[in-house]
Amino acid sequence: MFKKLLQINFLMWLIIFYAFISYGRNMVWIDEYALWNDAVANSPDKVRPNLNFGNTLLKMSFVEKAIQKFKWIKEKEPENFTASISLGGAYLFIKNWDGAVRTFQEAVSIRPDSSIAHTNLGLAFIKKGAFDIAAEELKIAIRLWPENYAAHYNLITAYRQGGLLKEAEEEAKIADMLKAKQAPNIQDVEGFFGFVEM
Repeated sequence: MFKKLLQINFLMWLIIFYAFISYGRNMVWIDEYALWNDAVANSPDKVRPNLNFGNTLLKMSFVEKAIQKFKWIKEKEPENFTASISLGGAYLFIKNWDGAVRTFQEAVSIRPDSSIAHTNLGLAFIKKGAFDIAAEELKIAIRLWPENYAAHYNLITAYRQGGLLKEAEEEAKIADMLKAKQAPNIQDVEGFFGFVEM
């Protein structure tokens, strides 16, 4: 009988012990920041947790810290497409147009068939005021993915700012058609920020 009570007591304490451990680990999963911060602490030299932590930092507007993460990844893996896209987006966020153009150009050189890379490069050229180059990049993005709403929407801006009002009007018709077709997947784009996250 005593042996049975001892076993039950041991099992009870074991369950309590593991419950506390589980509770503690679950606190890490409470938000993105805690999750990826913990992942980086446990695997500081791995690219994926650093990339995800950088993207989380960017979403939280800790842009300089995010840029540091993305640059570290680019040093470790210069051909990392996602890090190039994320770093370019961070540069757009802080209005470093030259940095955004350069980084999105790297993304295009890594994946020339990426509509997303061309869309973001086009947006960076719009922000820089190079509307004709932006339009060319956005046309490439549309050729690669005809239903890329962000590319169509930004092409309207490139045309308008470049003085091509008739072309902007025609592009607006296409964008409106796509918006109606893709409405559940597209948020209202008043002042649309064309950076496409990976």
